[in-house]
Amino acid sequence: APKVLSFRATINPKEALRNYVQITNDMLKDCHFLNCDFREVLPKISFVGGLTDKNRSFIYADPPYLSTTNNYQNGFTLQDTQDLFKTLVESKIRFAVSEFNNSDIRAIADSYGLNTYVIGERRSMKNRNVEILITNFDANHKLF
Repeated sequence: APKVLSFRATINPKEALRNYVQITNDMLKDCHFLNCDFREVLPKISFVGGLTDKNRSFIYADPPYLSTTNNYQNGFTLQDTQDLFKTLVESKIRFAVSEFNNSDIRAIADSYGLNTYVIGERRSMKNRNVEILITNFDANHKLF
């Protein structure tokens, strides 16, 4: 059964934080964190069933958006984007990628027969961009 976090007004904030950390620790005990290039992630995972069954897996990729450099020392290139989609498609795992709507991204998605959904518009002082979600499954139906 899923664990529910709730804080009562009478509980000591320090105790509440300690409980939250313990619950989070318990939830993450079977997780493995990797700090590497996306091209190296899937080969490091053993898909043998259970928690790592490909049929029960889902990948959400939120790469640096193509043609943007904000907050990144080196921008994500068109080649990086093509490699990401190729890696995801070849994995045969359900996935979703968020990106800004542009002709290069749509062309890549179309070349793999992927689904594209409009998430909404992002506005800033300098520009407006439409954010999209690209999936290899019908997002209007249940994922699993």
